[in-house]
Amino acid sequence: MPKDDGYEGWCPLGWALEVTGGKWKGLILWHLGAAGVLRHAELRRRLRGITQKVLTQQLRALEDDGLVRRTARPGFPRRVEYRLTDLGAAARPHLEGLRVWASSNPDAGRRLARRGREHWFASRTSP
Repeated sequence: MPKDDGYEGWCPLGWALEVTGGKWKGLILWHLGAAGVLRHAELRRRLRGITQKVLTQQLRALEDDGLVRRTARPGFPRRVEYRLTDLGAAARPHLEGLRVWASSNPDAGRRLARRGREHWFASRTSP
């Protein structure tokens, strides 16, 4: 790539991990992809252990990165819905690949659970 395009040293894998990584972003993307459209409360019910504040922060980050679209509907109470953008939907097959990889290595998941890192157990990701 030319040096003046602003992408010198850009790492696609680093970007992908940045925008989808962390404790919750992948699961948020997964559930939005499976459901199509979810309200904040509906999404929070699917993600056991996430606080309202953290969910809001993660949704804002995903929106800022162009993976999630937030739509506020008029009326009272105000209805806010979240859905994947085309970019967010394009990540879903890759998340499915990670799910398959993790499913084929259940012992690794059990080791994490024994160390108290089981927040993802209640977040159902099976198709």
